[in-house]
Amino acid sequence: MNLPVAQILAVDDEGLNLMIICDLFEEVGSPYHYEITTIGNGMEAWKMLEADPERFDVILLDRMMPDMGGMEVLARIYSHPVLMHIPVIMQTACASDDEIREGISAGAYYYLTKPFNGDSLISIVQTAARDHFLYNNLRKDLQAHKPDQSTITAESFTIHSLEEVHNLAINIVSQYPGLDRILLALYELLLNAIEHGVARIGYEAKTKLIEAGGWEEEVNHRLQQLDKDQKSVAVECKRDGNSIAIEINDHGDGFDWRKYTEMSPERIYDNHGRGIALAYLFADLIEYSGNGNCVRIVSDIQGN
Repeated sequence: MNLPVAQILAVDDEGLNLMIICDLFEEVGSPYHYEITTIGNGMEAWKMLEADPERFDVILLDRMMPDMGGMEVLARIYSHPVLMHIPVIMQTACASDDEIREGISAGAYYYLTKPFNGDSLISIVQTAARDHFLYNNLRKDLQAHKPDQSTITAESFTIHSLEEVHNLAINIVSQYPGLDRILLALYELLLNAIEHGVARIGYEAKTKLIEAGGWEEEVNHRLQQLDKDQKSVAVECKRDGNSIAIEINDHGDGFDWRKYTEMSPERIYDNHGRGIALAYLFADLIEYSGNGNCVRIVSDIQGN
């Protein structure tokens, strides 16, 4: 079976850590084939990234290094229009809550504490790789998508599956110039409505499903058990001048969305839980109402 190749850049001034990382991923058989590139200092890593910004899918970055430390490399990555979309996993021997918050503010949404557990490392790298492949696939599909002129004036949609999450996000964004910057945000909010609101998969359950490699299968299984009306998510788009508001409603029990609008030190080591926080980064406004099963995303668009 030909597995997709995930290109990983591991940056650490300790050669033993780089050897451990390489050895761990030699034994991983799925869902990706991993190719690991190792570099011993931050400056050389930055030169490689700057020279070929689309080469890597995940960056494993040591925080403490001579010459150019991980935080400086991270700052440069996050200010680059292409590199800023690559997930960075920050490695550190000892991380206080303040240091973690500093890393989050700089763009590190994944953390590992040394000495790291092999299973935790693999799980987080798999999640980061999946997130980057998702972003790339959305971007490519958007570029290839030709808007269906019959849907440009449509205001209401209903989705029932993971596949429809992907398709509707692209369809809506493609209708309006300049809206592509919220593509990932819209996708994440639609996904949350399907997986949590409809399939009723909670945070802890999702953690275990991702670790076991069975998240997508379980979501699809739960959706198949429901009638079409039971698994529907209603989406309404309203344009007002040069802005558009997209409202997403599901029939679930809701959730405490306030816990997920920002990454917290308590969840930074988890293998998921970043989608809503990422959505808040890209949209001009996100508003939850009710018990959390209704969300409204607002973004400016270019006039046409």
